Amino acid sequence: MTKSLSQSTEKPLIEATQATEQWAIDFSQAVEVTEEKRNSIGQRNSWNLGSGILETLSFGQLPKINPTIRRPSPARRTSNASQVAGFESSKLEVELSFPFISLPRSKNQTKKLSIRSDYSDAAGSRRKLNNEIAAVAVPEIKVVQSSAEIVPHDLSAGPEKPASYEKRDTVTTLTPKKSMGERPSKGAFKKIKHAATATVYTAKGSYASIQVDDNDVSNNDSSFWKYGINPMSFLYALSQVIFSVLHIIKLWIIPFGLAFCVHIPAEYSLFLTAVNLCDTSLEFCTLNQYFVSSQQGRILELKDWQRHYMTHGFILDFLTGLPLDLIPVEGSQYLWGIRLLRLYKLPGIFRTSPIYIQLLKKIQLVLGIGHSGSLIFPLAFLFCVFLHLQACILFLAGRLNGFSNVEIAHIEYKNVWQQYAWALLASVGNTFPLGYKPTEATEQWVVLIFSMIGALLYAVIVGAISSFAVGFDASGRLYKQKLDELREYMRWKDLAPTTRRKVLKYYDLKYRGKYFEEAALLNDMNDSLRMEIAAQNCRDLIAKVKFLRRNENDGRDELFVGKVAAEFIPCYYVTGDTIFTQGQAGTEMYFIVSGSIDVLAQGRHVATLNEGAFFGEVALIGNIPRTATVQAASSCLLYRLTRASFTSILEEFEDVKRTVDEIYRQRMAKVEEEEEARKISVAKSLASKVSFLNRHQNDGKDEEFLEKIGRALVPVFLVAGDCIFSTGDVAEEMYFIKSGTVDVRVKSNIVSTLRDGDFFGELALLTNLPRTATAHATSTSVLYKLTRDSLLKVLDDFQDMRELIERASQA
Repeated sequence: MTKSLSQSTEKPLIEATQATEQWAIDFSQAVEVTEEKRNSIGQRNSWNLGSGILETLSFGQLPKINPTIRRPSPARRTSNASQVAGFESSKLEVELSFPFISLPRSKNQTKKLSIRSDYSDAAGSRRKLNNEIAAVAVPEIKVVQSSAEIVPHDLSAGPEKPASYEKRDTVTTLTPKKSMGERPSKGAFKKIKHAATATVYTAKGSYASIQVDDNDVSNNDSSFWKYGINPMSFLYALSQVIFSVLHIIKLWIIPFGLAFCVHIPAEYSLFLTAVNLCDTSLEFCTLNQYFVSSQQGRILELKDWQRHYMTHGFILDFLTGLPLDLIPVEGSQYLWGIRLLRLYKLPGIFRTSPIYIQLLKKIQLVLGIGHSGSLIFPLAFLFCVFLHLQACILFLAGRLNGFSNVEIAHIEYKNVWQQYAWALLASVGNTFPLGYKPTEATEQWVVLIFSMIGALLYAVIVGAISSFAVGFDASGRLYKQKLDELREYMRWKDLAPTTRRKVLKYYDLKYRGKYFEEAALLNDMNDSLRMEIAAQNCRDLIAKVKFLRRNENDGRDELFVGKVAAEFIPCYYVTGDTIFTQGQAGTEMYFIVSGSIDVLAQGRHVATLNEGAFFGEVALIGNIPRTATVQAASSCLLYRLTRASFTSILEEFEDVKRTVDEIYRQRMAKVEEEEEARKISVAKSLASKVSFLNRHQNDGKDEEFLEKIGRALVPVFLVAGDCIFSTGDVAEEMYFIKSGTVDVRVKSNIVSTLRDGDFFGELALLTNLPRTATAHATSTSVLYKLTRDSLLKVLDDFQDMRELIERASQA
């Protein structure tokens, strides 16, 4: 029974100071830093010196001394409870392992421990590791051999400080020293143990993202014997591949030797015995995955599997491992067939081995085929095995019957390879057309059975090839089918050849020879995947828009980009397509992924935008009509972002919303200035056509009058069919046509059609008479309206124009 030297709840820490030079020398000679085990950071364990074995020790803690070695008196323990424990050793060799994963390594693969000493405490300093208290580091110490008892120092005096002591903070690097008692093979054993216990693969055959050594995590050597070899370890996976290769070689050699009387050396039999013994031992020491999954979540240990294995499979493995063929009895060579029973493991290895799964995935990636198409490879292997076994059994049956058939009699005295070639040819003939026709009943039954099996296998191969053909380039086949359907539709609609070429060009641009239902595919994914996929191609485009850039560094910048990208709608346009027209109400902005577009204003080309540019962004932040017409200059792919989608995103990001509102205010102010200038320009040209609005006083106020009239104009947007006013309505305003057409009707008869630059309803400014006609817009139109009240306010500053208009109204 062990006892602690300290009765306090906090365990004293070993003092390590650079001033105590002897302690550093003794410690560096006594311990070796290794990686045998790691403890969880911060864990505290006690150490035990029982029977000469020093077990777990938390670094910097007080050891428990075996009473048979030396036990201080109670008074001594009490007086030294708060001081630092030391020890002396003549030839003490221990191993020390630390739980840190990323400590620097020396060339001999051992770790260097950086120890920081702080002398600020007068009673003694505490060991620090990487500026942290030493209790964080929890190594383990185990005695390898000891030739003397561990005797504590005299703890009453405390550590002696040098005369030149000053308060300082230094770093002492402790370089591990190789233990003299360690055998050279110990490192190799630890590597093998790590390869057998560390989780390297997942159940699906891919590499584990975090490789865990289960024994290291448990921090107990006995865990290896408790849980055995890790079935997901590299050692187990590699051994299964080696065993499978040996099984395949055995599958060819043994049937061939039995059928064609080829002597199989006894050395090969002994080799197989050794291999089977290793296989059985490995199976016995590995917790089987299928057994674990069949136990419905129970926590199992290796002994549970071993009990199950002893009653399920061990007897068969034991029998197939015995060299029964070496028994000196007549016909013992046929006992080679018992070894073939071990081949029942081969399908399981191919199905679950991570190495084979990775190999199959690489083949699929290189050939560009799916899982169903890759099944042709194991089927081809199975077909070759079937032909080989059939050839061997056919020849063996003929030989046992004395070569009675005339078709086989002529090869009785041929060499082995000629015999095998004939047998293999016969097996192929039996698999497809029936080429071998024996006379003996026994041979006939053999041929009949193998013919049926071959036919079934042939059907399976044909099905696999059909599945491969169907799965090969499925999207390309769907695209061709879609084009055929499209051509039939265009013929049925009797579309013009130009339109047909345009439609085909559109489909080629959109699908590029591969037909995918992208929306359906994305709908099957979760939001995180959809945003990640969308952000792949849109991140750079989004970053170019000022109000779409978010750099708050609050962890939500990527979320914002993903949400915006997820709302992008792909649009495809061929050369000449109009994306939107000037004056049209806009609710979307566009990003150019590929191709180029032309910007037209008033019918004139003003700009060309290429890949990476964007346009129409004002539509996201305000109800402003399009200020230009945009057409596709070449086949182009655009992303469209609607105002509704963008508004819903802004509800989650108030900072972006504030930025957008500020940009909107600035843009609206600019638009108002531009619109005001445009209205003034239009007013000058339109008002000059109205006689009573012309002022020719040459007093410097003519331009001022026209400018005020322009400011008083109010824009009106109309579409075809809109009624401007009707007969009998109260007349209070006149109209100027900026663009579009207007029909004036009197009793349903069109009396005039007005176009750009015309005006109507001017009598409303001169008299209070009701409307005498009805006006309708016959196309999308932009009008300017001047009300009587607005005109009167302008005339307050221009009395001469008031008098002119009053004379015109009286006339």
